[in-house]
Amino acid sequence: AMNRIIETCLLIRRGNESTSSESLILVERGLFRAMSHCLDSKQSTAALHLFKYAAKALKHKEQESFTKRVLNFLGGDRRSREKPSDIIFETTDYMDLAKQLGDSVNSVLIDSYNTSGKMEGARIHFFESKEDCSRVMVQSSNSIMTSFLQSDDFEWTDFLDKLSAECLTPSTFLTIARHFSDIGDCQQVGEIYNKARSAGCVSEELGLIAMKAVNESEISKGKMTILRKIVRDVSNLVGMSETDWISSNYWNIKGYVGFHHARLLMKWNDPKTSQKEELLLAVSEMRKCVKKGILTKNAPLHCIVKQGQLFSAVGEFPISERQAMAAINLILEACVEADRSGLFNDYTFTAEVAKSLRGLRGNKQCISIAKALISRKLKHKVAVEEGIHAASEERDDDAFQLFVNFYEKSGCNSSDLLRASS
Repeated sequence: AMNRIIETCLLIRRGNESTSSESLILVERGLFRAMSHCLDSKQSTAALHLFKYAAKALKHKEQESFTKRVLNFLGGDRRSREKPSDIIFETTDYMDLAKQLGDSVNSVLIDSYNTSGKMEGARIHFFESKEDCSRVMVQSSNSIMTSFLQSDDFEWTDFLDKLSAECLTPSTFLTIARHFSDIGDCQQVGEIYNKARSAGCVSEELGLIAMKAVNESEISKGKMTILRKIVRDVSNLVGMSETDWISSNYWNIKGYVGFHHARLLMKWNDPKTSQKEELLLAVSEMRKCVKKGILTKNAPLHCIVKQGQLFSAVGEFPISERQAMAAINLILEACVEADRSGLFNDYTFTAEVAKSLRGLRGNKQCISIAKALISRKLKHKVAVEEGIHAASEERDDDAFQLFVNFYEKSGCNSSDLLRASS
């Protein structure tokens, strides 16, 4: 995208005719994509410099050598001692282009300023590009809101109050809520949610962020009442019943509000059986995904492989050998799905798998998992440690030696581990 926009700018610069509206549309699309790629690559200064180049190409059409054009774009003119980041937009050429181009390019330009730490530049650009301009700049308004929030003052409140109704979107309130959620200001998140509700700008993510704020707040009573009100707002928004929305978004909700409030929303009111209820939900979701041929999300797979903590064959509440075998088979089934999605390569996942298998007396299965990891040269320390213990208990000398050798080659000391296994 960047190469194309540079070529387009060079062609425009070589021409003698005025820039057509079609050319501007092409430039706008190319600039937006190229500058977005720069931001995604954490190269905000490159994005600013690219916009400067495009502005100059459209402003000045005088002939000059291709070499000089390339050197100017790359900042390679040795007559200048200044860094490219120091000379960006010292002229007003760029503002002519900003007023001609659409909201998306102006928005990504403001984001580039924000990411570069040039908050004042972002504000100047936003307000100057709006002068004598009747366009509705929704994306740019959201981007400049980020600049106000990052400056750690209350200008954002005045700006929000003065925004026209056309510029108020769910993204506007979501931007603010994310900021205050990140810094742990639960009260502000609540106030923003109420403002979004009044403006008809509630979204699912905003609802979840508000639920997180309720969970983390110091409210002593009535948390569940507030959470259910938020659930009602969001479920009405997406056209689902409250029960269906909670069930289909359970894992997301749990990530925001924790297991306790998530289980109460699911009406798993008995703490003694709630974890088993969650396990049944996870198994049901995994098998539905398998049937549809789609990948299972990580959260239900993590839930399934933690069964060793829930059902322990040697713990206070022992289960039968048949029940243990059924649990082991479920864990292995989850491993197959995790392998499809790439989750199996996550060491935290395989650590949970190995610990659960050992807790369910599935030593042979634990050995198989550890061998699979070693064959892939994955240095999952906890899983291999559990494999060493399992091999020792099963008196599988070949597997034991294989695991110990791999463990030591990975830079770990096996002395204490071997003493514990003996």
